Amino acid sequence: MSELAGRCKETATRTCNSVASTEKMFQKALQRGKEQGELRRVSDTRAVARFLYSNLQGLLLIAKATRDRKLLNDVVKVTLSVLD
Repeated sequence: MSELAGRCKETATRTCNSVASTEKMFQKALQRGKEQGELRRVSDTRAVARFLYSNLQGLLLIAKATRDRKLLNDVVKVTLSVLD
């Protein structure tokens, strides 16, 4: 997706739509968590949703490149720490 988006307008459009859709899903979940008092430290749900999406993409890439479970767990642990 990311490789082709810079060269293909249709791919760029689809990529942007996919990113926006996933971010919106994360943002809705984060907003529900805030409303239910589970995410007291989260102030900007949109920014955190973008952060989570970015980390998801990084995790997918790392998972393809390595089988190092500790590395993946470290990334997940730090990523989720923003929700504490």
